[in-house]
Parts: sequence; C-alpha cells; structure tokens
Amino acid sequence: MDQNLAEQMMRMMTGGVVAQSISVAAELGIADQLASGEKSSSQLAALLNADEQKLHRLLRFLASAGIFQVNTDGAWHLTPLAGFLLNDAPVFGPRRRPYAG
Repeated sequence: MDQNLAEQMMRMMTGGVVAQSISVAAELGIADQLASGEKSSSQLAALLNADEQKLHRLLRFLASAGIFQVNTDGAWHLTPLAGFLLNDAPVFGPRRRPYAG
C-alpha cells in the first residue's frame, strides 16, 4: 500500500473533524484566554465554564493538528496557527471567521 495515498485518505476522512474542532475552539474563545499566558486545562475549563475532561481532549486533538501546544507542566499555550483564532486576528476576526459548524 502506498503510504502517501494512505495519508491522503486519512486527511480526507478527518478533515471535517478538524474543522469542527477548530470551530468549537474559536467559539469557546480558547485562544483569547491563552493570549494572556499559559494555562492548565483546569484553569481554562473554569474560565470558559467548560467540562475539563472534554476540553482537555479537544486541546490534545488540536495540539496534534498544530493549533495549541502543551508544556511539560501541562500548561497550554498558543502556536502561530492559534493566532488566527484570536478575536482581534486581522484575517479571521469574529465577523470574518469561517465557522465550519
């Protein structure tokens, strides 16, 4: 089996999940909360009034896509890609953000 074709198929199969996850992160305002500094999953959950375990799974999934990163202490922070999810982002601000959900 051609590895490139398998990877291409996997990207096509998970594309909607990635888009929906990015949309949820944007609507929750995760990037805006992290803009002021690193935070743990529990800190973010309290700030966002979200379920900590579900939020942690979302963050881990988006980290696998390069949106967020976690340090060795378990604190989350922004990546350059996450900058597009900020409310004051010049390209995808709140009214121009392409929500997939």
